[in-house]
Amino acid sequence: MSTKEFASTAGSTVAVCGGGNAAHVMVGDLGSRGYKVNLFAPFTPPGGVSEAEQWKTNLPKEGMKLNYVTKGKVEYGSPNVVSASAAEAIPGAKYIFIPLPVFAHRAVLLDIVPHCDDDACIVAMPATGCFDWTANQVMKELGRQIDVAGVAPLPYVCRTLDYAKETNFMGLKDQVGMATLPAGKIDRVASEVEEILGLTVKRYPSFLPITLTPTNPIMHTGRLMGMFGPNWRDNKYDRMIKFYDETDELSNTWLHRLDDENQLIAKAAEEAIGGSVGSVGSPDSNVKPINHYLKWASGDDITKWDTCKDCFQTNKHFSGLGSPMKEV
Repeated sequence: MSTKEFASTAGSTVAVCGGGNAAHVMVGDLGSRGYKVNLFAPFTPPGGVSEAEQWKTNLPKEGMKLNYVTKGKVEYGSPNVVSASAAEAIPGAKYIFIPLPVFAHRAVLLDIVPHCDDDACIVAMPATGCFDWTANQVMKELGRQIDVAGVAPLPYVCRTLDYAKETNFMGLKDQVGMATLPAGKIDRVASEVEEILGLTVKRYPSFLPITLTPTNPIMHTGRLMGMFGPNWRDNKYDRMIKFYDETDELSNTWLHRLDDENQLIAKAAEEAIGGSVGSVGSPDSNVKPINHYLKWASGDDITKWDTCKDCFQTNKHFSGLGSPMKEV
């Protein structure tokens, strides 16, 4: 995981959208390092309490406890603002992070864009679901033009233990990729995001390498197909399957088949629009084969990377994670 030093942006205001695992880490990590973190947490489950209200109710006086698991240390951090209203949480933030699934991007953008400062930059993490297209559409609808950036993969390995009270931060990726709109802003934005997140950012020529990053859409789909197959409703299981540790050869086959298609798409895109993707297919390329991508992102945390199965089974931060299963 990353050992990059943090630098000069500490003390500035950033906004974080959402109330999930990554948002917890950003409140704790950035807050403990001197950033003012405004938390925009509008989601309310049916018949339930909004995430913003849960934060306000549950947050201890000393702040949320963040356990840096691999470093053996603990820090505490609190949001500067917690609100279900974008009008309260977004103004004044230079960088607005959206560490949320793709399905939430449009709704969140529609909420926050009207309240962004003119010089703000919205950063989606991860941005593998054509975030640039979604952002462009929203900007046109709202008549605004705010800079956007996309990161892949999600930088954090983390799990919330007690909502707004305690989170395990298992590690930070060694490096991530980034693209910006406009593309000419990449160097400035990447440099500042490197400081905020504390890792290395690889600059991409367009959003295509972000969209084609072989991350969860391939990783989860291939593994689940191998694990359950098309007849999953007929199968019976007597225990929770470990998602990564127990990756089998059938899953590995599906993972690499999906990745092979992804490589062909990347190659075709580069041939059609020269410079949009850059190099393809090698360990040093912008769109790497999946096993080399995983090693690139996780560094020494992966000890064997001949195949995707090897990466899954030897990544220490994947160890012990379960599957989307529940007892019935």
